Amino acid sequence: PQVNSLGFETRRNLLNEIQTANKNPDIKAIVITGSDHSSAFSAGADITEFNATGEFQSPSLHELIDVLEGVEKPTVAAIKGVALGGGLELALACKYRVSTESAKVGLPEVHLGIIPGAGGTQRLPRVTQDVKFSIGAITSGRMIKAQEALGVNIIDDVCPKGEDLDEFAVKFAEGKTSASADELAGRNLAKRTVEGNVEEMNALCDAALERLPAPAMGGEAAHGCVEAIKASFDPTKSFEECMKTEMDVFMNLLSNSEQGKARRHAFFAERLATAPPKGSPKVDISSKTKVGVIGAGTMGSGIATCFLRAGYSVTLVDVNSSGLERGTKIVGRNIEQDVKRGRASQAKAEANIARLTPSTDLEALAGVDMVVEAV
Repeated sequence: PQVNSLGFETRRNLLNEIQTANKNPDIKAIVITGSDHSSAFSAGADITEFNATGEFQSPSLHELIDVLEGVEKPTVAAIKGVALGGGLELALACKYRVSTESAKVGLPEVHLGIIPGAGGTQRLPRVTQDVKFSIGAITSGRMIKAQEALGVNIIDDVCPKGEDLDEFAVKFAEGKTSASADELAGRNLAKRTVEGNVEEMNALCDAALERLPAPAMGGEAAHGCVEAIKASFDPTKSFEECMKTEMDVFMNLLSNSEQGKARRHAFFAERLATAPPKGSPKVDISSKTKVGVIGAGTMGSGIATCFLRAGYSVTLVDVNSSGLERGTKIVGRNIEQDVKRGRASQAKAEANIARLTPSTDLEALAGVDMVVEAV
């Protein structure tokens, strides 16, 4: 709920509200915004729903977006926080988009080993009219700040700092109620084409494929992104055919890519590690458990700090005596910060730092239970 992930209940309720508003002749425009309890417009799909068959409870995000895009009234996405993945794809189905100055948008699906699957690879090139930008944004999965998004037409206006976004979006929508049917139809990205020289755009895609990691070297999803983007400017394909290309690539990666499965495993594992579910068994970590860290640089000293905080005894090894001294001081400062920030008592901090053994001799690691290499 905090990030408005587009799970079944959210999709169903949003679809109902859009259809109700669209049928009501007294409603002249529709604004979609993140609720007060949320920090985001939407951080995207609920990936716990992902499975190898790609089947989602109806309405799917595709069905929701099709209905929203088909509304003939002005529709405005009011973006605060982030609009990522399916959240941006939903926003792109609106006729207009406004945001706060601090908002960020993006299509980060490549980090999960898949491609945008609800029109992102097709609508982003159409709204920006910039294939090179679209390739870079989608294959990197990076977040795009509001001002940059404004410059490439993803965002139509930015709410000035200090003003209320919802009020700003409503005023913006009111200003579009006099727009002609042709103007509103022109804002429907499904009816737009990507303008430009097809040969040049194909060359941009080919150049990107050369730069990206090979499919066998972790680049399966990025290559899939480019394959789908290529369809967006293919003059022989209808929008529906372009969307089918995107879905075919998406489903192939979702069902068959071991890289994608590994990326999604890591995604969930990282979140589970930082926020274990209620009722998880507590692990008894004995101070007798010994960990070795090789390398006392920024990374090594940070890793050593984490183990000390968790109750382990740590032997920190660096063959460079000055580097070891510097790393030991970093660990000490980290532990001192815990006291200043109220994360640990003075006694706890002193006990943590007492379990650190610095050494320039690799033989000091002979008795440890685990070694982390961070040279």
